[in-house]
Amino acid sequence: MTTNKLFVQKARENRLRGMAQRQGLRISKSRMRDPLGLDYGKWTVSDERGDQADVEVPDLNAVERYLTMRTLARELADAARLRASHVEALRAAADQEGVTDQARENALATADAMERLPDKILDNYLDAVKGTR
Repeated sequence: MTTNKLFVQKARENRLRGMAQRQGLRISKSRMRDPLGLDYGKWTVSDERGDQADVEVPDLNAVERYLTMRTLARELADAARLRASHVEALRAAADQEGVTDQARENALATADAMERLPDKILDNYLDAVKGTR
């Protein structure tokens, strides 16, 4: 490898180490130096203390995919919780006294649409992930 490629590789490793640290994880490269060894070139993603190994992956590309998918999964879970609170608020508003029939219908229709939206987003995400494997 040329010097420039080594710098780019090290910068990428450092960026992924920071990404892992923000998720409470740690990445480490196998110390195996024998190219014929089973662990040669492999990476381990573990909890920050290094006690529990989450996953062992073959290369830095797989580390990046794993960390990115964890981030996206957390964002999807946050969106689902937010959606649930909005749906609950819309249904509560529709049940209040003094709400016109039209406002009640609009609130319930919006709540129904919101309940279906994250499922569509999740399906699209899973299809996109399957395409990258």
